[in-house]
Amino acid sequence: MTTGIKRPTVLWVLAGIALLAAVMLAIWLFDPPQRRIRLAAGPVGSAEYRFAERYSAILEREGVRLELVSTRGTLESLARLQDREGHVDAALIEGGSTTTAKSPGLVSLGTLYYRPVWVFYRGDRMPRPGQSWPRTLRIALGAEGGDSANLSRRLLIESGADLATGDLHLLDRQAAVDSILAGTIDIAAIVAPWESSSIQQLLRADSIHVAGFERAEARVALHPELTKLMLPEGVVDLARNVPEHDVVLVASKMSLAAHRSLHPALQYLLLDALSEVHGRAGVFERAGQFPAPEPGDLPLSKATVSYHKSGTPFLQRHLPFWVAAVLTQVGLLLIPILGIAYPVLQGAPALYATLMQHRVSRVYSYLKSVEGELAEGTVKDPVAVIAKLDELDSRARKLHTTAAYMSMVYTLRAHIQLIRDRLLRSMAAGDGSGDSHAP
Repeated sequence: MTTGIKRPTVLWVLAGIALLAAVMLAIWLFDPPQRRIRLAAGPVGSAEYRFAERYSAILEREGVRLELVSTRGTLESLARLQDREGHVDAALIEGGSTTTAKSPGLVSLGTLYYRPVWVFYRGDRMPRPGQSWPRTLRIALGAEGGDSANLSRRLLIESGADLATGDLHLLDRQAAVDSILAGTIDIAAIVAPWESSSIQQLLRADSIHVAGFERAEARVALHPELTKLMLPEGVVDLARNVPEHDVVLVASKMSLAAHRSLHPALQYLLLDALSEVHGRAGVFERAGQFPAPEPGDLPLSKATVSYHKSGTPFLQRHLPFWVAAVLTQVGLLLIPILGIAYPVLQGAPALYATLMQHRVSRVYSYLKSVEGELAEGTVKDPVAVIAKLDELDSRARKLHTTAAYMSMVYTLRAHIQLIRDRLLRSMAAGDGSGDSHAP
């Protein structure tokens, strides 16, 4: 019968196993943000690329490099982002260019600004709504004009332009500007933000006019990704009253798309940069309108939803980016450690008490059996019983325990001594020994 009282080393073993498991889980969860983001930013010199350069300067302040990848336009930017071999983390894309089904691995960081469709024409060559478009019209579309998803192509075809058999020129943005200024084309359709230098150049050019979309409501109804805008009279040049009247435009919205795997801390950093660049009022935007938590073609990332509800996380808001990132990761390390260690530590005293009580109760069971044998005079080997009691007392005396359980140990030793004394008295009187050796 084993009745020894030993130090509860099992608790230390359990605590060690729990701590090791927590550390392994924390290492598995450790995910520091990368130091470089590659952004598909459109053609060099375009308004989109210049916006991206401003993002880059803001991220540089926080020690993160935003590497800009030039593309021919938003469609190529999207294609580079969709291709995992394209090594692009994010891209500026146009509304209506993709869907969740086509881009399952992408999320949106919100819409950024309007990108109107500008249709410039020379003289009076622009057909009125309902009129047929002469095949002799020389029309310029952007370098992406051959793509069936291109916005300007779709809108001109809906207006009646015969782009299949007409005199169509596929030119990049600056080439289209130079051509219409030189008179070698009659109409140039350009999709670009108000800030584009090409747009500003054509708006201020003599003999060049911007066409309004007189059926803008119908366009928006047919294409929900579009928005109706108003270019106010005189906003280009008040002195010259350019334009001479309000011009109705339709516009898509640019957004920033990224891989779902882009680190949340970097997403928050990008969102801060987007707010700094696009948060001010403009010709078409009111202050604080952009960036906007509008999913558009893609679902919003969790970081974007959180950002627009409660802003940048506390640590990232008050500390340098990399300090906040490290502390956040330390927090992630502590969560599994504390999550496992806390219940173990909380339950350790109760487990220790249970073990102590179990071991003491086993000793008391033995003492009770000895006491019963004494009462009945059936102790067979009193010397061996006394030796066993001395062993139990020695183990109890050497037991290392907390002060809370010392009274239990002293009480146990007193009861051991009590039974031992009774047994010795019985032996001295000849009761226990006589009975035990009776024939």
